[in-house]
Amino acid sequence: MVNSYDHSHYQRLGVKLFYRMSEHVTDDLRSSCLPVAFFLQSSLEMLGPHVISNDPRQCLPLVKRMVEQPRAHYFFMASFNPADAELEDCNDIYGKISQIPDEHTTLAISLLSKVSCAGKSDCFWKVDFPSLFQLNVNDWLNRDSAEHRKHGVAHSLLNHLERGLAQSGANPEKGRSDVHHLLKRHLFSIATHQFPVHYQRTLKLFISLIKEKSLDPVILEEFIWTLMYASSKESEFIRAKRESPSEMGHPEKSVVWVHRVSHFVKDQTRFPVSENMSTVL
Repeated sequence: MVNSYDHSHYQRLGVKLFYRMSEHVTDDLRSSCLPVAFFLQSSLEMLGPHVISNDPRQCLPLVKRMVEQPRAHYFFMASFNPADAELEDCNDIYGKISQIPDEHTTLAISLLSKVSCAGKSDCFWKVDFPSLFQLNVNDWLNRDSAEHRKHGVAHSLLNHLERGLAQSGANPEKGRSDVHHLLKRHLFSIATHQFPVHYQRTLKLFISLIKEKSLDPVILEEFIWTLMYASSKESEFIRAKRESPSEMGHPEKSVVWVHRVSHFVKDQTRFPVSENMSTVL
């Protein structure tokens, strides 16, 4: 019978073995010796679910390894389980993913698709990328709220989303369209989570992107519909307004504001942000 000491020992041994084998997954190996490449792939796929996927501490190191070896990411993807990641690592995990360069778009899409809201009945935006360990962005946010962290995860994710959307620009290139699409959906998922908690921070994100002339006008149009969907929960909306009117940011006024801004951006007209700050905030 294996005791707890033996289990932890073999768990650590398995983790070391996994990463040691992963170091040998190179372009040269895959092109020159397919039998060894297939052996490593099958070994990693067999070992990963038992020593990597079930250990929340391994999520961030695995993402780092895939970013370091983007061409070999499919060897490790089956072991990526963001749903169980350590909450302290969520910021770094999403930051690593959102900063993947455009030449490795396939890796970015594969990782972002696992950090999605697919299959959730309470999610307004659906993602069409099935995966073994699917994570709803709201799961991270719910865990953050449950541990009374004052929405630190949400604000961190929004910071990364702002940089990612700025990288996409006002007219995302075809090669980045899928990544841009997933970033956009994550943004809407956060914006509507426990609405209107993250409402003001989302508007500030828009203002920042408008200043940089990096905002895709389609996002503003779709945000209006997202905002209307969130605001339609009338009882929650009214209760939140009564309890904390100063934190609301006047969503009912800002729907009109966002609608007007979307037309300004579409017409490539300079938007005087400073004159409208009092309306938004």
